[in-house]
Amino acid sequence: MSISIADDQDKIAVFKGFSSSLMQSTAFDPDVPVLPDEATTISIDRIGSPYNPESPRYIQQGISWEAMEALLLEVGI
Repeated sequence: MSISIADDQDKIAVFKGFSSSLMQSTAFDPDVPVLPDEATTISIDRIGSPYNPESPRYIQQGISWEAMEALLLEVGI
């Protein structure tokens, strides 16, 4: 997912409930949030696994937070 925090942007990978910044360092402690409360979601991409950074398999690209939230509610998450 692409996010904005104040004037900075970041990309975050989320997999099975764990998240990691792809552009900044991520705390080793999984209890330290990667996504701060003041972050704004720019877009979300759904990628199939196994993940290959050389050739990602996109399921959907450029999803809004509202559309992703509806999808998560639809599947009971």
